[in-house]
Amino acid sequence: MNQLRLMVISDDPVATSIDRMLHTPEVEIVVAGSVNESLEAFGLRQPDVLICDVDLLDDERCLQMRSLRALEINRGWNATPAILVSGSIKDLDFNQAIAMGFRRFLARPIERDRLMSAITSLISLSN
Repeated sequence: MNQLRLMVISDDPVATSIDRMLHTPEVEIVVAGSVNESLEAFGLRQPDVLICDVDLLDDERCLQMRSLRALEINRGWNATPAILVSGSIKDLDFNQAIAMGFRRFLARPIERDRLMSAITSLISLSN
C-alpha cells in the first residue's frame, strides 16, 4: 500500500492536533500555514487530500486555495479532494467553499473516526 499524503492548511495549533490524531507510518502529514508554505509543499508532491482548518474563509485562505488550484491546473493535475474543518460551520459561505473545491465539511471538535471516514470517502470518489 502506498503512503497516504495529507496536507493540513492551518495557522492554528489545532493543525498539530490533527497531525497527532492521524499520525501513523502509513500517513504522511504536511502542515502549512502561509500561502507560500502551502505552495512550496504542494508543488513538491501533490497530496492525496487537503484538510483546511479555518474559522472563516478569509481573503488569505481564499487566495491560498485559488493559488493551489492554479498550481494543479498548471501541472496538469486533477483537483485534490479537500475537507474544510471549522469551529464556525454555521457561519461559512458554503457556495464559496464548494467553488474552491471543498467536498466535505466537518465541525470542530473533530474525532479521528469522522475525519478518517471523510478522507477515505474522498479518496474512493477520486479513484
